Amino acid sequence: QGLELHEEEDLQAAYRAMAGIRQGRPDPHVVVFLDVDGVLHAKGCELDHFSAANMRSLRHIVLACNATVVLSSSWRRSAPLLQRCELALARWGLAGVADTTPDLKGQGLRREEEILIWLKRHPEVQHWLALDDLELVSSEAPSARLMAEHFVKTDPETGLRDMTQVSRALRVLERPRGNVEEVLKRKRATQRTPICA
Repeated sequence: QGLELHEEEDLQAAYRAMAGIRQGRPDPHVVVFLDVDGVLHAKGCELDHFSAANMRSLRHIVLACNATVVLSSSWRRSAPLLQRCELALARWGLAGVADTTPDLKGQGLRREEEILIWLKRHPEVQHWLALDDLELVSSEAPSARLMAEHFVKTDPETGLRDMTQVSRALRVLERPRGNVEEVLKRKRATQRTPICA
């Protein structure tokens, strides 16, 4: 479902208005959990990392809300890749990566659980968004409803290019935090291995 013509024109005007702006100190109450591959460029595309169209879309989302960027991507596990991501964000006038989600894959936890655990540790966060090309909404998981309200899935072949995604992301960032602690409590009750929250 695409944008109405006036919505698309409004977004284009907002892009132009933000052209010369550099992000100052981000708002710690607003967080974007960021994947890289399949979001900031097409998955598997070694030649066009941090595609201009994708970075423009991310820049618009982050600047519109003065959001803090927390890296949830597998890139957070590699210091050189994390540094490349930092440099790319800086080149586009963004404050950079403020933090990374905990790496709990070895404990059998999924990315959305890592995001929720990070949120539990940061009760100051009031609004948040997860941008990812992976499916973070598992229908049988206790977190499904909460994640569905805070998640924008990108197409791994193109990433974050579509203005409809940008518009949706901005609407998601208006939503309240949700009861992260209750979701994690329900999750803990349904599994044998403890969640390190």
